[in-house]
Amino acid sequence: MSTSRRAAPLLARFARRFEATEWLASASPSASPSMLVAWTERKDGPPPPPPPTSRALPATPRAGDAGARSLAPLLLLPELARRALSTSSAARQQQQQQQQQQQQRQGDDQAPDPHERPPPPTEAERPHRPPPPPPPAPPPLLRPLPASLLPYAELARLDKPVGSWLLAWPGLWSIALASPAGCLPDPRLSLLFACGAVLLRGAGCTANDLLDRRVDALVARTRSRPLPSGRAAVPGALAFLALQLSLGLVVLAQLNAAAQALGVASLALVAAYPLMKRVTWWPQAFLGLTINWGALMGCAAASSAASAAAPPAISLTIEALGAAVRDPLACGSVAGERAAAALSALAASADPSLLPAAAALYGSGVAWTLVYDTIYAHQDLRDDARVGVKSTARLFADKGVSKPALAAFAAVQAGLLAAAGALAGAGPAYYAGAAAASAHVSWQVASVDLTDGPDCARKFAANKWTGALVWVGIVADRLLALGG
Repeated sequence: MSTSRRAAPLLARFARRFEATEWLASASPSASPSMLVAWTERKDGPPPPPPPTSRALPATPRAGDAGARSLAPLLLLPELARRALSTSSAARQQQQQQQQQQQQRQGDDQAPDPHERPPPPTEAERPHRPPPPPPPAPPPLLRPLPASLLPYAELARLDKPVGSWLLAWPGLWSIALASPAGCLPDPRLSLLFACGAVLLRGAGCTANDLLDRRVDALVARTRSRPLPSGRAAVPGALAFLALQLSLGLVVLAQLNAAAQALGVASLALVAAYPLMKRVTWWPQAFLGLTINWGALMGCAAASSAASAAAPPAISLTIEALGAAVRDPLACGSVAGERAAAALSALAASADPSLLPAAAALYGSGVAWTLVYDTIYAHQDLRDDARVGVKSTARLFADKGVSKPALAAFAAVQAGLLAAAGALAGAGPAYYAGAAAASAHVSWQVASVDLTDGPDCARKFAANKWTGALVWVGIVADRLLALGG
């Protein structure tokens, strides 16, 4: 159908040219076919007949003229066909050029302007991101708090008090060990140490969350914490940290000067611990040095003869800050000098067996921390390896010696706990409590499934009972010492 439509105009034009050419051929018998076709295409019509000669003679018909005139249009057929083909080819080329130009103009109109801001992606084009985890339901202890205070209570880990127990037990051990025979531990000192443990542990966790907020966002277990989840802001967390440290300073000021000096000296350990997981494979050992510092402070606080060994905590802190302004490296040396002076005065004034026993308790606590915090760190092995956080859990797991290493630390903990009792002249009740605590630690090492995160968390939380067993043994020994 399309071919016949395109051919119809050509046939009509050919018909018109055929009629005109037949007339021209009769008028000009000597004209060539190309001349005749050119004359038919002129706008002003066919050429005029040639001028008459001076003597107009009548045309004499010749034989064959009629046949020649009748064949003239047929001679034009090849020329007309060539012209028609060339015309149609030129029209096709022109049409293709017009289409290309039109497509080019449409492409230019659709091309994005480099200076134009791209439109925002639609909902379907946006990459799929998992929604942030919902905040955990507050425990019964925190439910009375307003919703605006819940994130800060979680920063201080008030919803997970096991860490406060682990920080408080070493100080409570040494206070009980220093109590007179037949007497309970000093309730005022015990209460101050318990409050200080809650405040110091909360301040340490807040500082740790501030430093690790970007790393915590990449770890499944810590992604729902207040700072990574956005429920608490950095300025508010900094203000909360300052509040906890201020309250801790108030508690420290209630102790004697020797305990104050040791407390100020411990701030260097507290500040450095969050950075240890980036520089050493043994951050759990550094945590043990920090969290068991109360064993030395409790011994100093329970000594009534060490009241004038060092200036009060507030003046000592101001002196250390002034030294830090003058020379940043002098801050640690000032605190260390005061702590050494306090320990020297304590050793000169207290029971000669008290300080070595407290040192043994301190070492036992460090080994104990290596056990429970290495178990705890096994929950995050994959995430820690992905973000580059170091730990004893990764160190031992990569070598396949996690259980033997934990067993070795448990043996050191039991041995130093027994040595503390021997240095303090403790009786059977103490050793019974120490044996129960050591058996509890051994049960954790033997039964824990280090590939099961929830089981690691349960074993870690069970260590509050380990500390309680030691404390009960010490208190029972001091109460029974009068009868002995």
